[in-house]
Amino acid sequence: CRKLLAIDELADRNLDVDILLDQNRSPHQARVDYEEYLSGEAVLLAGPHWSLIRPEFRDNREEARSLNEKSPRVLVIMGGSDPDELTSDVLESLIGLKTRLDIIAVIGQPDQLERLELLTKTMSHSLEIRIGETKMAALMAEVDFAISAAGSTVWELCCMGVPMMLLAEEINQQAVVQQAEAAGAAVRLPSVELDCVKAVLSTMLNGRGRLEVMSRAGQDLVDGQGALRIAQLLLKG
Repeated sequence: CRKLLAIDELADRNLDVDILLDQNRSPHQARVDYEEYLSGEAVLLAGPHWSLIRPEFRDNREEARSLNEKSPRVLVIMGGSDPDELTSDVLESLIGLKTRLDIIAVIGQPDQLERLELLTKTMSHSLEIRIGETKMAALMAEVDFAISAAGSTVWELCCMGVPMMLLAEEINQQAVVQQAEAAGAAVRLPSVELDCVKAVLSTMLNGRGRLEVMSRAGQDLVDGQGALRIAQLLLKG
């Protein structure tokens, strides 16, 4: 092959490649972390500018979204497996909120379904549970903000202009939160305790258009063209 590309986020071993992609580290941090593992001729692509966004997100992307702060529609998504049942923990923390929310919770497996169904009967918010959702771009286009784990879903949410509260449970998720927060597209959620969630929500639903500012910041950060840029590099002679 003309060029060999590797996708990595560990930065813990030598990589004999022409191009290295780490979409989650910032360019500066990636240069530091991969310095001893790449040859001087290797091209390092780092940060959400190069994020591998699927075409469905580009196709459903809407500029200058109008978002509802008074009775927002909220997407809760904690990753495909969610072994620690963070989805249920987040939803339980929302029970005591006075602001009425229209919540859609997406889970990959039905492991915590019984716990979630019980929540539908005890909370005043509207709650819809979806298992193995296949049309994520269309769903993201319908919500006003998201509460999400800080994985690669963050770059999809940015592309779609969805403001975020981000929960980073793993060390490798910290860089994602830092970049999204620095861009103004997200607010860090330190824990799922009720007081913490209320405090973070109050900064987002402040009645002064904060959600729409965050929406634009996310779309400025991720334009959905990363995969095309990488393809062009690979096809270059």
